[in-house]
Amino acid sequence: MIVALPLFGSEISPRFDCAGKFLLAKIEEGRIVEMIPIGMEESNSIQRARSLSDRKVSKVICGGIDDFSMRLLNGWGIQVIPWVSGDAKQALERFVKEIPSRP
Repeated sequence: MIVALPLFGSEISPRFDCAGKFLLAKIEEGRIVEMIPIGMEESNSIQRARSLSDRKVSKVICGGIDDFSMRLLNGWGIQVIPWVSGDAKQALERFVKEIPSRP
């Protein structure tokens, strides 16, 4: 699974649509195996959703997000976990700990 977090410095950006950088994290078997910061030049919500979909993102962990962007991401098959704040890596680690274990 690939998870994207919009960044403001090392924190989760308070607004999804204003983030110029994202942290992409690849998670396998309940572990973070890769983290890559990427620039997000796309300011248009449709282009942003398409860009994340093209990168095979399945979940977005973010702060505030408008309804239009939320519907777009959901339409591309991306689940949104909104209203998360704080350090992005710590939020990602909390998310990974909450993933149910699979036999």
